[in-house]
Parts: sequence; C-alpha cells; structure tokens
Amino acid sequence: MADELQPHRRELITGAAVARVVQRSAAAAIDAFREEVDRQLPPPAMPLVTYGRRAMACQFELRIPANEADQAAEAALAALDRIDELEQLLSVYRPDSGISQLNRAARRGPTEVPPEIATLLHFAAELCRESHGAYDITSGPLSQVWGFARREGRIPTADELDRARQRVGWNQVQWNEETRELTFTHPEVELNFNSSGKGFALDAAANLLREQSAQNFLFHGGRSSLLASGDNPALTDGGWQVALTHPLRPQQRLATFTLHNQGFSTSGSGTQYFYHRGRRYGHLIDPRTGQPVESAYSVSVLAPTAMQADALSTAFFVMGAQASAAFCEKHAEIAAFFVVPAGADAECVPINLQSSQFLLADHAV
Repeated sequence: MADELQPHRRELITGAAVARVVQRSAAAAIDAFREEVDRQLPPPAMPLVTYGRRAMACQFELRIPANEADQAAEAALAALDRIDELEQLLSVYRPDSGISQLNRAARRGPTEVPPEIATLLHFAAELCRESHGAYDITSGPLSQVWGFARREGRIPTADELDRARQRVGWNQVQWNEETRELTFTHPEVELNFNSSGKGFALDAAANLLREQSAQNFLFHGGRSSLLASGDNPALTDGGWQVALTHPLRPQQRLATFTLHNQGFSTSGSGTQYFYHRGRRYGHLIDPRTGQPVESAYSVSVLAPTAMQADALSTAFFVMGAQASAAFCEKHAEIAAFFVVPAGADAECVPINLQSSQFLLADHAV
C-alpha cells in the first residue's frame, strides 16, 4: 500500500534559446547550448541504489542515496542477511524455525526463549493489555479456520469457530520475563509474530546499518512495513516520503506521508478477502470475537520503530478509530491514518498527525 515518492520536474528548452545558440560558431554553439540547458533545467534528483531480497513471504528492499551506496554496500548485504536469520527464527511456516520449536516445547513445560523472541513477547504482552485484547499473538487459529492462512477464504461452522477460539487467548500464556521462560496452559496454543515480525526485522537490520555508518536509507518489507532513517537528498525538507494508495482504487494515490526516522505500516483487507452472500469478509480478525473486522478499509501507523508501527496498524484496525484515538492521546509519539467506508467511497480519518506529516491527494475525501 505504501511506496516511496521521488520528486520529478521537467522544463522545456525554449525555441528562443535554441535560436541564440545556432547563430554562433559550431564549437561555441555546443558550449552555449549546454549552458542554456544547465540554466533552465533543475539539478537532477539524487538517484537511489536498491538492494533487495525475498524473505518472510515478501520482497524486502533497501534504498540508499547513490553517493553513499559504495560505502554502504557491505552493510546493506549484512542487513539483508540479518533479515534471513530472523525469518528462520520467526516463521511459523518452517517446522524447524525457532518459533515452531518453541511452540512445541512450551506446551510441555517452561521453556527458555531467545533474546529476540523475548523482546517481541514483552511488547506483545504490553500491547495486548493496552488494547484490551484487540492485539493477541495467539490468534493464528482464527485465520486458519476462516481459510485465510491458505488464502482460501471460507465461512467456518459454529463448531469449528468455537474450537478455534478455545485455542486463542493471551491468558493461556505464562511468560516469565525475569527467567525468560514460556509455558502454555492449553496444549494447542501457539505464538505467531506475523503482525510484528517484519517490523522487528526492519529495526534489527537498520540497527546493523547504523552501526556500520549508514544513516540515510528507506527500508521496506513488502511495501506495507517501512523504516525511514535520515534523509532522502532529493527532498528539500529532509526525511523520506511514502505514498498510500486508495484501498478501493489501487491506481490512485490517496495521501503522501513524510517520515523522519520513523516506522510506517499499513494494515488492510484490500488483497485478502472473499464474498459470501453479498457480504465482504477480510482477513483481519478480532481475536475477542473470532469475527473479521469490517469497520475500516485500511489503517496506517507512524511510530518510532517499525515493530511498533507494524503491530499497531493491526491492533488499531481491530480497535477502530475511536479507541485508537484514545490510545494515541496517551502516546504522543504514535499517529494513525484510517480509511473507512463512506457510502460507495471511503473517508480519511487522521489521528494525531501534524499537517507537516501528510498531504491528501486532491481527490481524497
């Protein structure tokens, strides 16, 4: 949903300028024409060098200003290697991953967890509490029973949904932060970091880049989760710009956001949904009810880290605009941008956003 914007401007060399050039000698004409071009055309925007790799079921891309790319090349490859390492740790789709092994072990008794997973668990526990259960990393069985885990959406039976809900709930997780030990009190509970893993990986890779003196870059995972660091030299006011597309008309840009050392994430049901008897069911499910959420088309979040933005965009989608606004009142560093149904179209609801942080497209509501 989000992508980088680069300013592009074009100006034409006037016919009068060409006429002045051709009246001179051939050698002088060439020099004069070049001077006229230099005078009338703006300096080109600084090109970006892109490093990419497939991981976590999406394309990760790192964009660095060309004048810094040579110095940052080794760090860029190391950052992408770090993404690979974290996928092996966090992917529930790999039976030998760290999280898959942990899910099996924690059903048998107290199990020590790696430091990275401990960080994610601490954050997930706090957000589950603050969101009153709207954010819950045990909710994977709900996606499975609704068919979204296989991208084959379906209506579950009442019994299927009831059995899935019995396997969901942070209250069935015993997490001891002091000993870093985890235990499940239900034999089928499992943790799934799909809602924060990409953001966490971006933060970890960005830290590695900064340790190796790369300061200016835009890093994204599948375009829905981003981390902006430093400045894009092409932007006069600094920072990096990303665009949000319209959830109903993907060919249209809805808004542009300027990020200054921030994470940005968008959650929505624009690509994963199905219709049943004329009703649209999206893949984002409220873990408290077991039902898909219908109150928004998309939710974007700006936060200090990519992990926060990643998780909060999911939590806010479930919570709704009013509860999310109350959350942002307590956390001044967090901002959100809701796109909600409005008749046959959509309405934009910015929360805690300054005018310098975003710009609506002319056609936006």
